[in-house]
Amino acid sequence: MSTSSWIHPLLTELEINIKNIAQVWDDMGVVGENYTVRQRTLSHHLHRLLEDMLDEETRAKQTLLDSINDLRTKIVEFEAEMGVPSFNFPSDNSLVATEKELFDYHKSLTKKAENSIREITLLLEQESILCSLLGEKPISVSFKHVPSFDQSERLAHLMELKEDVLALCSYLNMTLEEASSNCEMSLMLKSDFSIEPASLTCAFIASLEELRDNLDSKLILIGTKCRQLKDEWLSLRSRLKLEDSSEFNEIKPSVELFKQVSFPYTLSH
Repeated sequence: MSTSSWIHPLLTELEINIKNIAQVWDDMGVVGENYTVRQRTLSHHLHRLLEDMLDEETRAKQTLLDSINDLRTKIVEFEAEMGVPSFNFPSDNSLVATEKELFDYHKSLTKKAENSIREITLLLEQESILCSLLGEKPISVSFKHVPSFDQSERLAHLMELKEDVLALCSYLNMTLEEASSNCEMSLMLKSDFSIEPASLTCAFIASLEELRDNLDSKLILIGTKCRQLKDEWLSLRSRLKLEDSSEFNEIKPSVELFKQVSFPYTLSH
């Protein structure tokens, strides 16, 4: 249905009703400020009604878009796990038609997956019986969730963050427990990341990025202090006319150096 086919009749009807309201005011003898107040009240109610309905319909549209994106992600994951051809996502349909088509296809994939699991379960039961009769050991069968493209990207980013955090902890001579007060994060960092929802959420990734940045800032601060202390030691050596040590000049800033030089330096001050 075209927009003009229903908007024009609606506007005509609204115009007739507004004129009838104005006629009632005239019949009542409403004039001056009272007439202006009624005009403003009518205009306010009409605008408020339209704005509320626009907000409601906009939220409904966003709900459809979110549902479509969620279905697309689930379908891609199903296709990767089941090894079925990729679905040609509709592009010319309306949002409602697109969601329905995706929902129906996702439902069919779900049924197909359930049937496959039932068949595998039945085969495993039959295998167990035959192995028992033949005295053979059943083969081990495991199911591995295949990550989608988006999940694969997040996993790769998580692995980079994990390597950064572990390297910083090693350089700072800190344990994961000392670096982070989040016990769950420490446990996950000690093991391989899975594609469980907990490790792929934006919140978890953001917290891991924050931990990496905090450790990096701490390392930069220690490096700065090390250089300051080293310069002061070199200055003191020069004032005391002590023999210059090339080995000391070649020492690079590190946590161990900071601990070694800062403690006696603190005592001397």
